[in-house]
Amino acid sequence: TPVQRTAKVLLGWVLGHDRFQRLCIRFLGLTSSVSLCLVALLWYAADIGLAHPVAVPVVTAVIFTGLTFFYVLLRSGFSQRLKDRSLTAAQMVFAFFALAVCYLLLLLPHCYRCLDPDFAACFACLTAAAACGEGHCCG
Repeated sequence: TPVQRTAKVLLGWVLGHDRFQRLCIRFLGLTSSVSLCLVALLWYAADIGLAHPVAVPVVTAVIFTGLTFFYVLLRSGFSQRLKDRSLTAAQMVFAFFALAVCYLLLLLPHCYRCLDPDFAACFACLTAAAACGEGHCCG
């Protein structure tokens, strides 16, 4: 049917025609869904006052730019020249970095509230507050 032919052409355009490339791009799509959930949760955290509202759009742009960058590297075939053709290690490093930044964005507003210049002390205080269910730190 025309719909199936159109879908096949679009999938070929998005995923490519090389079998390995298609597999890598499908896995990128799967891992990108986790990043999209992370971005959604970060926006929700900013909405309820748990994340820094100014930094959330910046982090969102960085995450989407990174995911687009990986897609372009995989789709263009540039990654075929590299030792890690699927860019697995680079994607994991990027994901860990993005997760760490999101965690810090959840932590920073609480550290500003408790006005403790010692970041480690504020982190310990926030962790203890979360463990005891108080929901606030240092006071």
